Amino acid sequence: MSFKSIVLIILSIFSTAVFMTNNEPVDIKLLFGDVTIAKNLLLVLFLFIGMVIGFIIARLVYQKKKTEVINNPNLRPLSPEDQGYIS
Repeated sequence: MSFKSIVLIILSIFSTAVFMTNNEPVDIKLLFGDVTIAKNLLLVLFLFIGMVIGFIIARLVYQKKKTEVINNPNLRPLSPEDQGYIS
């Protein structure tokens, strides 16, 4: 069994335990009123929001680095030997 599989199993067990123990209702006060929602649903909602925000930020940083590499005047062209190795 690989290390990745073991970590995935441990995280699955941990997340199941967290969701099973946090199922009581929570009152949330918003601008337009009060909402009662289960705590485990709230955890999933904020996990999803955090993943979306992280994905957006990672794409913005990646695109910025990609344009910096393309527009870098200090880069020298590949030698014919390197081009032959790549293709």
